[in-house]
Amino acid sequence: MLIINILWNKKRYLQINNLCNSIDKVLFGDDQISFSSCNDGELSILQSEIQKMTLRLREQNSALEKDKSILKNSIADISHQLRTPLTSMNLIVSMIKKQGTSANEQMEYIRNLTQLLGRIQWLIDVLLKLSQLDAGVADMKKESVNCNDLIRSAFESLEISAEIKGVEVQNNTGKNACFKGDFLWCREAVANVLKNCIDHTPSNGYIIISANENPLFTEIIIEDSGKGIPENILNNIFQRFYTTADISKNGYGIGLCLSRQILSENNGTIQAENGKNGGAVFIIRFYKSVI
Repeated sequence: MLIINILWNKKRYLQINNLCNSIDKVLFGDDQISFSSCNDGELSILQSEIQKMTLRLREQNSALEKDKSILKNSIADISHQLRTPLTSMNLIVSMIKKQGTSANEQMEYIRNLTQLLGRIQWLIDVLLKLSQLDAGVADMKKESVNCNDLIRSAFESLEISAEIKGVEVQNNTGKNACFKGDFLWCREAVANVLKNCIDHTPSNGYIIISANENPLFTEIIIEDSGKGIPENILNNIFQRFYTTADISKNGYGIGLCLSRQILSENNGTIQAENGKNGGAVFIIRFYKSVI
């Protein structure tokens, strides 16, 4: 009996020692360790809990590596997006300082400089709002929002841009369509979509906005008379920092991403498609029940 007890205790000690060695390996970064099987009741329970902990660590490490990669790429993208207009601004400043520059040329340089400053300010504002959404600190109110008031307010800051470009904006939303959401944040989302449409609509083109409400959702549709969106990138334009050779001429690849995140926080969705007669069509829906 004594020998059996000694052998049993020795076996138990070896199993505990193996568990301790495995835990040490996990603590030193070897999260792929495979635990040997324990048959004893208490040790089996302990082993099971340690395996759960290890699986959780693997998931967390994988998520951290993914976040690190995204952060690295985002920082590189942001640096690139800021560097481009800053380089142009430095060149313009050097041209303004250049002797022999006429007053008309200086005024043109100053106009270009003002435009670039405005683009940088917009970029910084969008990045700050994206960071708020990513951190989960954006305070989203649940209030009744009138679609007509929302469109009018969103278009106010873009009216001059549309007028200079000769783009006619037709607001056919009516006065009755409403939804529950945060007015200011949703205004930002709609304004970014409108800005995208204005940027990609040729001179003397048009943008048509309509809205309707049904028992399931309230829908805002924004159509432009541009050349539309290539079919192969329709599903990508809402990704952060996604640009193509054509898109990068007019944007930074974050405005539509911000719109999608804001709308998601307000129980809404956005999708893009091409109209039957050409041009892009953005469909925004605010659902009345959680989706």
